[in-house]
Amino acid sequence: HFNLGVCNPNLNVHRWLSITAIPLFQAGEEKPVQIYSTFEDITDRVHAEEALRESEIKHRVMIANISDVIGIIGVDGFMKYKSPNIERWFGWQPQDLVGTDGWLTVHPDDLARIQREFWLLLQTPNATQTVEYRYKCKDGRYKWIELTAVNLVHDPLIDGVLMNYHDITDRKQAEEALRIQ
Repeated sequence: HFNLGVCNPNLNVHRWLSITAIPLFQAGEEKPVQIYSTFEDITDRVHAEEALRESEIKHRVMIANISDVIGIIGVDGFMKYKSPNIERWFGWQPQDLVGTDGWLTVHPDDLARIQREFWLLLQTPNATQTVEYRYKCKDGRYKWIELTAVNLVHDPLIDGVLMNYHDITDRKQAEEALRIQ
């Protein structure tokens, strides 16, 4: 069984075929007397697989280069996903946080408030909540973030709370400077 790309340059046609060949032997013979073969046109399947691969690559590149970090936290509070761009904004590698307690990066003074918001969010499917809090970077510093969370626990592809967040430290510092004046 093998796949073969067939091209007719005169017609600018390229087709993919799946070929299965089964040798038929006569009793006592070492060489086949006949070969039974089937051909199946798998061009549409090959093109669909190529389109899927290209789409996956495109989405990976987009996620890695957006300004918001994307994460998924399970109902148990453990991180299920972090987008690769978290390293650029907060110093973490996704694998540093996936599988860990999602509350480890929340400033202790903000923890009770953020956990309360999380549990409230879990009460309603598709509910959305936006919060601001201090987020712990890998180097131990804290940055202010604005996080929007959506309860997608009922969605089998997400099965948790989908989050996107970004650094708002400069904005918070400017607000504080204006407040002090």
